[in-house]
Amino acid sequence: MKGLIEIDGRTGEGGGQVVRVAVALSALTGQALKITNVRGNRKGGGLKFQHVTAIQFLADVTEAEVEGLRVGSSTLTFIPKRLPTALVSRNFKITAPSGAASALLILQAVLPFLVFAGNSSDEPIWLEISGGTNVSFSLSYEYLDQVLLPTLEERFGIRVDRKLEMRAWSLGPQSRGKLSLKIYPLPLGQKLRFLQPENSAGPGPDAIKSVDISIIVPEKFHTTLQNELVRGIGDLYPDAECKFKVAEESGSDTRWYILLVAKSASGVRWGRDSLCSMPKKTKSPELFIRKLANSVCKELYKEVSVGGQVDEHLQDQLICFQALTDGYSSFSRDDGAANEGREGTGEVRQAEVLADAMGNLTLSDGRLRRERTHEPFGHGSFIRKLLGLWCVSFCLPWSSTTREISQRVLGYHSHKGSTKETRNLYRRLYIIPVQGHAKNKYHRPHIIVCANLSVAQAHSLACVTRSGQKGRARQTCAKLLTPATHLQLTTLPSTQTPRKSIHTLNQVCILHK
Repeated sequence: MKGLIEIDGRTGEGGGQVVRVAVALSALTGQALKITNVRGNRKGGGLKFQHVTAIQFLADVTEAEVEGLRVGSSTLTFIPKRLPTALVSRNFKITAPSGAASALLILQAVLPFLVFAGNSSDEPIWLEISGGTNVSFSLSYEYLDQVLLPTLEERFGIRVDRKLEMRAWSLGPQSRGKLSLKIYPLPLGQKLRFLQPENSAGPGPDAIKSVDISIIVPEKFHTTLQNELVRGIGDLYPDAECKFKVAEESGSDTRWYILLVAKSASGVRWGRDSLCSMPKKTKSPELFIRKLANSVCKELYKEVSVGGQVDEHLQDQLICFQALTDGYSSFSRDDGAANEGREGTGEVRQAEVLADAMGNLTLSDGRLRRERTHEPFGHGSFIRKLLGLWCVSFCLPWSSTTREISQRVLGYHSHKGSTKETRNLYRRLYIIPVQGHAKNKYHRPHIIVCANLSVAQAHSLACVTRSGQKGRARQTCAKLLTPATHLQLTTLPSTQTPRKSIHTLNQVCILHK
């Protein structure tokens, strides 16, 4: 058994992603794990039904020793005994005790293990999961089917056949859903590889060829909502073809779900969805529908306009698979940081286009009671990406450098500072402490590092340090990096703090590239 590692569940956003990623990789690698302060930054804290259900499955298939596996537990110990290749059975059923427990988040935790559970006969694995399919704080089945799984197959070669047997919601009357999956594990001895897309740059709004539309709402509102969505998409993407993929009866006025998936000519896709309820005292359903449709269309436009190959939802879902890939993998995404300092140009023009196309509509213009499906699943994705990398680094021995960097960035994020500054830091800047002490915290020695998040695979690295700390900084970097990595050191005035060093390092980055 590998030595027990301990992870603080309050790190970063302190939500369920720490649990899902850490336990998934623990089961996959055989790394013994202890998580304290589980979901420590979430209301109520502790394990939820979906966490317990997923962990119990992984404990069964790995014959793991487990402590603290119960709803509400704030500490979990997971010590797996068997690796994925020892898996014999090819047929599994997972049933969550609560219909509101997301079947998709359960799948997120168990899929990495099953992908590597190939046998000598190359047999597929049949998996049936009972739980919620359209649940707040989770991806939906439609997003899984139309965005996540197609991307996993196209970029990683991971094939999963799927079928929705029954739908279940966190809104309205209680129900229990079910989905069936046929997972094709990697053949024994084969590594997971990243397939680079032909067009690595994200297209602008004008390059969108089609938008797939899925609506699951009361049937009496189908026609009105379809017309409003087609109108809204047409205003933003005049040349894009609208395709209705799903149009179902939701069974209750409290259940409204919309998913829009924009596609480029090269096959890149971006998703944006909304899970909400129509307020009981709505005087004009038509006005509610118009505002809902406009809101989703505007959010999709913003997502595509960011640039890159993925939407912020998808970015969070791919971290674990990227970490397990043999070689370099990258899904570029601007997240708006590239426009920092350009408030008078691109951002203003985009705002003007949105205002003109959507009538300057915001959610505050009406009483749209929207479920927060974007939190923690969407906005703030850049911090969750770091959090995922940080969890990965504990379970995968070759990624200790990633842990050092992401842990420091997560610590920086907890300090007071503007969102733009933190986003800029996330994209390019990483602060690592150098051994040493000083009376004034602003005079403590630091090095500021610029590199790709996968530092262990970086060919070169730019570093900025204080005057007088160059030798110590070089020694610290030498411990973190591979011998083949080229290191460039640039000194700053001894009085300049790390926070004030951002502009200087940005210039170094430009020269270094």
